Amino acid sequence: MNNRTTRRPTPFSAGGWATASFIIGYAVSGLLYLPMARKLEPGDFGLYTEASLIFSALTIMIETPLIRAMVRLPGKRQEVAQATFGLSIVMGIGGMILCGLSGWPVSLIYNEPRLIQLMPIMAPAVLMVSLGVVPHAILVRELEFRRRILPETIAVLVGAVLGIGAAFLGAGVFSLVIYAMMRAILNSLVAWLIVRWKPGRGFGGRQTWREVLGFGVPASGGELAQFARFNVDFIIGGVRLGTDALGIYNLGWKITEIPAKLINATFDNVGYATFSRLQSDKSHLQRIFLTATGLLAAVSLPLFLGAIFVRQELVDVALGAKWGAAVGVLFPLFLLQALWVISHPGAGLILALGHSRLYAFINGFSLVLSITALLIGSGFGIDGIAWAMLVSTGVTSLVWLGSAWYFSGASGKTTWQAARLPLYLTLSSVPPIFVIHVLTGMGHLPAIVRLAGAVLAGLGGFVFVAKLNWAELWGNISLLRQTLPEEQVAEPEPVEAIEAKV
Repeated sequence: MNNRTTRRPTPFSAGGWATASFIIGYAVSGLLYLPMARKLEPGDFGLYTEASLIFSALTIMIETPLIRAMVRLPGKRQEVAQATFGLSIVMGIGGMILCGLSGWPVSLIYNEPRLIQLMPIMAPAVLMVSLGVVPHAILVRELEFRRRILPETIAVLVGAVLGIGAAFLGAGVFSLVIYAMMRAILNSLVAWLIVRWKPGRGFGGRQTWREVLGFGVPASGGELAQFARFNVDFIIGGVRLGTDALGIYNLGWKITEIPAKLINATFDNVGYATFSRLQSDKSHLQRIFLTATGLLAAVSLPLFLGAIFVRQELVDVALGAKWGAAVGVLFPLFLLQALWVISHPGAGLILALGHSRLYAFINGFSLVLSITALLIGSGFGIDGIAWAMLVSTGVTSLVWLGSAWYFSGASGKTTWQAARLPLYLTLSSVPPIFVIHVLTGMGHLPAIVRLAGAVLAGLGGFVFVAKLNWAELWGNISLLRQTLPEEQVAEPEPVEAIEAKV
């Protein structure tokens, strides 16, 4: 008899593996843009951005709500998985058809005939993403982010090699398409290979379908509205400013998005799965929510506020002179990403508590606000677009934080306890970055020297205050290292109850 017990993943360990997965995935993806930025033209990035908007919208609208529904619904794992698998097939086929047919109308919007050719090429990848929903949802539900790292690793590395190779062979915009497609296809295929679940007969009962759709449809609307909110700037910018300006703005967005997603990876899907597991234990859920939000703020505020002062050096060192116009957009975009990271656990908490309609409403409100701000801001070029996005994101972030604070039942005292350490760390790191930036700029030192000096100054201040408050910091980390309670599996309903529902 085997007496060994398997240690279940904790939010902290799952977050560590989720961060590693991001580093391999989004960070490598971001680094992919560096050699391509020197090989491709801004117009290539702008064209790919226009094409990927439809592809990404369809995959997010299909994949994310189904995963969230499967993660949140307690018990009945096999039946929920069967129902989700059936829905993923139907929705994946529909999404593939829509993607293939979207080339002509999208080409009219952007006045870009090449989109008619690009969209059908990308269409099959929509179906492949949809077919990977169930294995990815099982890994998230069980906090098995250690195993989830393998599909992302293989997909992004193979896709990156093929994409960069195609770029240096002169494939132009198609090198970006090749990377995106291979990453989507391999991510789903490998996930099926590492998950033990296999489809059975049928696609779940009618009640399970109603539960999945009842939660998933509003959540799908919310996800689509959120996606539109974070991409409507590309649409309006591409239409009103052209592909070259859009390419510069897109690369500026990528520079700020990569560290934001790296920080958020520790408590994105992990946080949602954790909140879902604790939805019946409000006191524990409140502590986890405030602790996670405080830790994310402790990292994001010093990083993004400090980066504002060295954005010129970042562009000079990483991209080169031809991307100098991106410096202006980095100021508001760094602020935007800081607010997004801090408010993200709040959005996950609201959805995990079952408020999918409120989730959809807030994202819909934010979309309307973003469109209004962007129509005004686009008159001031790409800088105006960036500032418009900051305004809409700032308002939405406050709404997420306020709503989550209300539903968590947190008090003013506990909120201040969570906010105190991030404020201390910010005040200890951002001023030194500013001082070194000014001094090295007066000395006309090379950009890489100015950047390195500012980073070291900020890091030194951050570490000093972190050591002074190590007991509090370690206590917060230790809370996330605690093992969550076992999932309560629902007992089968009596035959009489089932017949009564029918």
